[in-house]
Amino acid sequence: MLTKAKINPYIKKKLHQFYWFQDALRKSIRYKQEIGSVFRNSNSMKKLSENSAYVNDSKHFLEKNFNGYKNIKWHLYFAAFNNILKNNYIPFELYYIYIEPTLNKRQMYRALADKNSYNNLFEKTNLPDTILKIVNGEYFDVNNNSIPKTEVFNQLAKYNGKLVFKPAIMSGAGKNVIIDCADIIVEKLKNKNYDRASYIIQKQIVQHYKMAQFHPNSVNTCRILTARIESKIVVLSTYFRMGKNNSVVDNGMAGGIMTGINKKGEITDFAFDFKLNKMYAHPNSGIKFKDFIIPGYNKVQEFCIQHHKKFLHHTLISWDIAISENEEPIFIEFNLFRQAISGHQLVNGPLFGEHTEYLLEKYRRDYQKNFYYD
Repeated sequence: MLTKAKINPYIKKKLHQFYWFQDALRKSIRYKQEIGSVFRNSNSMKKLSENSAYVNDSKHFLEKNFNGYKNIKWHLYFAAFNNILKNNYIPFELYYIYIEPTLNKRQMYRALADKNSYNNLFEKTNLPDTILKIVNGEYFDVNNNSIPKTEVFNQLAKYNGKLVFKPAIMSGAGKNVIIDCADIIVEKLKNKNYDRASYIIQKQIVQHYKMAQFHPNSVNTCRILTARIESKIVVLSTYFRMGKNNSVVDNGMAGGIMTGINKKGEITDFAFDFKLNKMYAHPNSGIKFKDFIIPGYNKVQEFCIQHHKKFLHHTLISWDIAISENEEPIFIEFNLFRQAISGHQLVNGPLFGEHTEYLLEKYRRDYQKNFYYD
């Protein structure tokens, strides 16, 4: 007999699924429209679509792993531009709607994604120097001690250099990030009501000179995707992000560019922006990408691998890491859901690489019990 205690969780689960699915579906439709536009204007994609061996191989991979799905537009999109003709690319809509919410517990991301809690999760030496936290309109220092609002302005006035003022939750693509002098940020705090907001104020990172040389105005970072594969954490894919045109952020959606990074820390000799323009040198500095090696890259990989072990509910984690003057990893943020995958596949090839079979088998096994809600 169905009781109220059984019906309510069931309804809650279905509503949760419906909301998430609709949100994911809208984004997937938008991306499919964009990729369709690229296809109509891309001779490379059209030419590759005539390669029957590649088309059939790609369709077979999708049909086998995704219950008859066979839209290979994403395969054509990536392979036509990076010339990596492999069959195991992961379509955005399948990853976003099904794979990620199955392999990662989506409902746990919000607390973990709060930048004001990062100093409770990571070593101070691997974090930007935090000056102030704003949590639901209340002010705290780096050690979580409450600070009267009147004292906040006096503390900020002590800093002569530029500070970074950004949302503590959901600041993707550099949205609402301000880098300015302390007095400007003080005026902003005085003139705007932050009673229900969560922000963080940090010292500006001084990055390694080799990372800065391409575009000094932005902190240029590595985006690393790690995965739990059986008993180990492995690095699946990494790319190097750089700003351009004097932007203070390096994110591709904000106009930045990206190159692939191999296991030795060597970057590809070409880069893409999100409009698929391919370049072999930075458009502003003119510095070529060929033969550049990310300083301290082994430490970056080890940092991500060791810290992924702390998060048992997440098979996949995307990390944004800067490099300090001393070649140490500086943790900027991580992404536990809505992880961007197009950049990885554009510069490095298929997302899961040699671990595709394992991760898709895990996805199929866990789909019924973990999908959307648990």
